[in-house]
Amino acid sequence: MYTLTSLAIYGVVLGLLFLLKRFLGLFAGVTLFFIATYVWLAIGFDPGVPQSVIVLYVATMIIAIGLYVSSSEESRIAFTTPIVNLIVKKRLLVPRLLVMLLIPSSIAYATYLAVLPSETAPPKIRSVHPSPPNTITLSALEQVG
Repeated sequence: MYTLTSLAIYGVVLGLLFLLKRFLGLFAGVTLFFIATYVWLAIGFDPGVPQSVIVLYVATMIIAIGLYVSSSEESRIAFTTPIVNLIVKKRLLVPRLLVMLLIPSSIAYATYLAVLPSETAPPKIRSVHPSPPNTITLSALEQVG
């Protein structure tokens, strides 16, 4: 039931993004679609989706979004204009500084979380071979010829 509820919420979010796509613009629409899909994959299933599967879906989604954005010159310009404006326009200095702090900070936080010690015991991957038999029976082979 949890998965169906999360799917319904995800569908509503995608419907709202579709209805607001002219207002949001291509960059914001694609970014919000990416975030909504990632959140749905991360918390929308019971039991949860393994992180390796989420990485595969995110990689596929990045490739699909890249193909969609670069499918025409108009969509490429519509997608890259906010990025170029953030880099070039002098009036966007504060948002530029925030982005320049946010990206390395998020990478540092993800690295911090990845290297935290875990409370779970490591898996036992050592396998012990069975002991050799106590006796070995040998029989002579007949020579043919």
